[in-house]
Amino acid sequence: MIDLTSLMRMPLHWEPDATRELWLKASIDDGEVFIRMNRFPEEHMYSLELGDGKFTDFDDFPPTWSRGALAWPETALPRWNADS
Repeated sequence: MIDLTSLMRMPLHWEPDATRELWLKASIDDGEVFIRMNRFPEEHMYSLELGDGKFTDFDDFPPTWSRGALAWPETALPRWNADS
């Protein structure tokens, strides 16, 4: 099980998830963790997906996290469809 407090302190580099638009992923010893970008300001800016599918919301990256360029391939599934 991933410990949220430890994860927030880890030096992680987030890259776009090539399969899902507006999702980011980072590698950790136990596998991968994911962030989805939300509809800010109506929602928190980000949601962190823990390994068991549970989410925690936040607005600012911890200082130990970094992010690459936000560019997804055209083949990535859209985060929202035209109706939502």
